Amino acid sequence: MSVSAINNSSSTSSVSDGMTTNTRAPKHELDPGDFMKLLAVQMQNQDPMKPMDNNEQMAQMAQMSSVQGMTQMLKGFSQMTEQQSKVLATSYLGLQVTLLNDDGDQVTGQVTAVDATGSTPRLQIAGSYYPLTSVTRVEFAPPAEATPTT
Repeated sequence: MSVSAINNSSSTSSVSDGMTTNTRAPKHELDPGDFMKLLAVQMQNQDPMKPMDNNEQMAQMAQMSSVQGMTQMLKGFSQMTEQQSKVLATSYLGLQVTLLNDDGDQVTGQVTAVDATGSTPRLQIAGSYYPLTSVTRVEFAPPAEATPTT
């Protein structure tokens, strides 16, 4: 019995000497659809005289369900982490932070804005934006100097 590889990645075609060949980039992860395809192929190619054990089949289905649940949980954790980063970044508004810029130099200043459009929120300090992940210290901003009224 021959088993062909399961691959859902995009394929490319090339023509050489009048012959067309299809090549596919290999996937490095299996998704629940791949498990279903594998189970269907396994059931189609099983020996009718020695069918698959029901316990083994149920164990495979439970394993597939478990993988799918963990995948959904991982997506949820990822979304929760992204939201927590945005909340943390906005909590720095008005505070003085010290961070490392791209050159490795320390920058200290008051956070005046937050840009949350990318995957990692960025803090605006003195007109420049820095990633939230570069923050090394957070403290209350020094009080603004009072201007005397006349």
